[in-house]
Amino acid sequence: MAKAKKSINKKNSKAIRKAIVGSRKSTIADDGVQCAPKDFSEDSEWEIEAFGGLYLVWGKKKIRNADGSIKRQYYLKKDSEHRIWVKWTVAFHDKIRWSAEKQEMFTKRDEVSKIVNEKKAWPLPSIKDGTNTGWKERKAIAIEFGITEWKSNEGDEKNKKYNLIDPELPVTQSEIEDTDEETDEETD
Repeated sequence: MAKAKKSINKKNSKAIRKAIVGSRKSTIADDGVQCAPKDFSEDSEWEIEAFGGLYLVWGKKKIRNADGSIKRQYYLKKDSEHRIWVKWTVAFHDKIRWSAEKQEMFTKRDEVSKIVNEKKAWPLPSIKDGTNTGWKERKAIAIEFGITEWKSNEGDEKNKKYNLIDPELPVTQSEIEDTDEETDEETD
């Protein structure tokens, strides 16, 4: 069985559902699944019940058109930056069992490579993201790269509808650069 470290859910984080990791002590959820405590060590490893698809990580940059106007352009970040959906055997303290985790959290590198190479992701960009999110452009990019929607083949997961909690929003490249410049200033 595969194992990985769960990441901690920090309120100031823009990451997708950064789940919590806990000690071996746990409680039982309503559906009979164990729940981890709120506070636990990030160094703990937890068993994975199933892997899902990719959670795509997007970036955006400002580009200048020929007429001088500035436009934002979305792009997919490197394959190594996309997250992997994981269904944990032990749920989080709030009974959530699925989370999108960074690839470096996993001990089975071959499984991660297989998921990345399959190019199946959930959720794909859609109107549900909001009208001002560039979802049409992002969906076109996903299609161009051959990315399709991931769906579970497991009986109990097959027709379930899920809601995305705390989606990771694309950060404009210039916003990152502005932040770096502010922190690199010297003080007298």
